[in-house]
Amino acid sequence: MAVLRPRKPHQQRGRTAQQTAAGVAISPPRVSDRVSNRWRVSKDWCKGFENFTGTMCYRHSTLQAMMVAPKFLNWLEDEHKQDQCVFLREECLSCRLRALYKVYWRPDLLDAKPLLDELLIALDETLKRGGWDRPGQQDAEEMLGWMIAKLKTQLPIEQADCISDIFETRLKSIVTCANKKCKEKSSSSGLDSLLRLPIKPETRYKTIKSYINKYMNEMVEGYRCEKCSDAEPKRRTLTITSAPDVLFIQLKRFDEFGQKDDSQVRFDHRLDLSVNLDDKSQGPLVYKLAATSRHAEYFVKNTSPRWVDRSTIDGHYIAHAKSSNGKWYECNDAKVLNISAKEAVDQETDIEDDGFTPYILCYLKT
Repeated sequence: MAVLRPRKPHQQRGRTAQQTAAGVAISPPRVSDRVSNRWRVSKDWCKGFENFTGTMCYRHSTLQAMMVAPKFLNWLEDEHKQDQCVFLREECLSCRLRALYKVYWRPDLLDAKPLLDELLIALDETLKRGGWDRPGQQDAEEMLGWMIAKLKTQLPIEQADCISDIFETRLKSIVTCANKKCKEKSSSSGLDSLLRLPIKPETRYKTIKSYINKYMNEMVEGYRCEKCSDAEPKRRTLTITSAPDVLFIQLKRFDEFGQKDDSQVRFDHRLDLSVNLDDKSQGPLVYKLAATSRHAEYFVKNTSPRWVDRSTIDGHYIAHAKSSNGKWYECNDAKVLNISAKEAVDQETDIEDDGFTPYILCYLKT
């Protein structure tokens, strides 16, 4: 399992925040508003992905989440026309994902596996051409962030801004000096493709909302006040100035040494972030669960996999995904099983007595 590292927020191209006459920053118009968030297909079965190398599960769990995000799929269909693409198809990640989505959701295709296999191999080659040439098992969070960044860098400015609207959260940060005689407030803003939530220390209720609230309002170290040079821990508050259409939340389960924390974090099908908006008049801000990426650890002994806790040398990912008709499925590489809505939010999924804990949650804005 790759060690998770801090990541700088991506800078958005093409648009800047505007200001009112009073000097209050306001978000620019969203390019993605012109893209429909409604499903255009109705199919009762998600499709599986063949794991050719035995280590592609991290990528498959990410792709399954993308395949059940209608806003993104509609962008691929309406905004990224293959005949208008400025890249060679062999190098364009958007073109590859568009081709994959077209086969994944084709209603008249009874046996999609041969075509999907061909497209997955082609996608792998495109990822390598683009710089993702990492052998073996990798981290689903790193794969997801890399793909969104690559989509943006390959696209013209307006299309890149639309991808940013779809996937990236713009946060405003205010850090307040702890010196009572100073109380200087410094503000900044940034974009990122995932909301990365530390799950240590545990919150009282261990819910996703409690961890979000803790992350949005916490004491931080490493800040020096520009006014009085105070270096004591300071209160940092985060508010959402631009909410993505597709919200990815990472539960930071791995420490700097790659050791996993399997602590339970309760989450539900509905997530209300209205209280976290910078401008409450832009609310309500409500999301519905669309997919989860789940992870389990194991080591190999006498060629037989055995799943264990906190002693990993490898791991496996599966995905839970909500189809266009509202049914939930468990996607374990090429194997797809129907599950209940309750199972989709269970804290631990047992496959042959192996525990898969939620790692990345995918929510769609209503």
